[in-house]
Amino acid sequence: MNPFTVFAYRFIQKSLHVALFFIKMPEPKRYSLLLDLPKCLEEAKVHKPLIVCDSTMAKLPSMAKLIGGLEEANVPYAVYSGVVPNPTFGCIKEGLNAFKENGCDCIVSLGGGSSIDCAKSIATLVAGKSDDLARFRGLLKVKGKLCPHVAIPTTAGSGSEATPACVVTDEEHSDKFAIESPKLIPGYAILDDSVLEGCPKKLIAATGMDAYTHALESYLNCSRTGKTKAYGIKAMQLLEKSLKDFYDDPTVQQSRADVQLASYLAGVAFSRAFVGYAHALSHSLGGTFHIAHGLANAVLLPYVVAAFGKKAYKKLARVSDAIKLCDANLPNEAKAKAFIAHLIKLNEALGIPKTFEGAYKKEDIPALVEHAYAEANPGYPVPRILSREELSRILDEAMG
Repeated sequence: MNPFTVFAYRFIQKSLHVALFFIKMPEPKRYSLLLDLPKCLEEAKVHKPLIVCDSTMAKLPSMAKLIGGLEEANVPYAVYSGVVPNPTFGCIKEGLNAFKENGCDCIVSLGGGSSIDCAKSIATLVAGKSDDLARFRGLLKVKGKLCPHVAIPTTAGSGSEATPACVVTDEEHSDKFAIESPKLIPGYAILDDSVLEGCPKKLIAATGMDAYTHALESYLNCSRTGKTKAYGIKAMQLLEKSLKDFYDDPTVQQSRADVQLASYLAGVAFSRAFVGYAHALSHSLGGTFHIAHGLANAVLLPYVVAAFGKKAYKKLARVSDAIKLCDANLPNEAKAKAFIAHLIKLNEALGIPKTFEGAYKKEDIPALVEHAYAEANPGYPVPRILSREELSRILDEAMG
């Protein structure tokens, strides 16, 4: 890659890293029970939430329990249950209309990353007095004060309950992009592991590896801080300890709680240290071919980390040591390569394929790469800036 381009990107990344120290990045106030919701609303001094979820979640016991708690506390509410995977402009506008028509003053999101991202998008449009999400694309474009948001994750992976970002899909233009602002961080997060008990195995695997990708990419990046490093390592340790156990038996409370906490910690970590090429490529694939985000991250992660080569060996060796993967006296390169092999084995143990098994074609790769390259550069402070040709090779290898 052109050294002047690399220099320019690194200069921008360093400037952003310094600027972030002057931007307040709050953490949500955490609660641990669904029935704590009325307490959150009282603390936030709001009176009528819009509960945002998908049609499946609307019929599950968790929703009934949540609504029961509100009714017992005499709190009025409205429900929007039209969230779709990778929330689209269309479903977000429907949620916006539900918020306005029902006179709501706050949002409760119940579900996975899609429901939480949809809720953040609705709040953005309410505060910005607009129905055009494209206006808020990118960094720090969210205007006004957002209404209070209580996020209740029912999957353990996106970390969206702790992040200053949401990812939306413009279905008309087959485009998927992020909106990023500290204002998007929910004021409250309810981490009740009981809602994870009925998670399907495929969802546990994909969302768990999504959390792993958040933790690892944020740890490898150049803009990490002491806090993001500690949170990233802790998240990976928890996932190593409990993700496979949670996958094997979702009824084990401690495994659920560990993976749920790991997802949250990884979300906080990448909020400041950012993600990397696995996410950029995943967003490109998701927007064009509707491949689930967590699955795409899981498949791509070993290929992306390997492409960094020696630039990532030292940090990968530290991760290897932290999870006690191999002999601590081995050279960094050996530990790094052992860790990459471990990622492949972990995916296999979770039933995640090594490739996308022909989900896209070779002729699709150039457009996918352009989208991913534009997203990642210069914003993502990755260990080594990859060229378009290197990103193409990753997609070629992962094509299957």
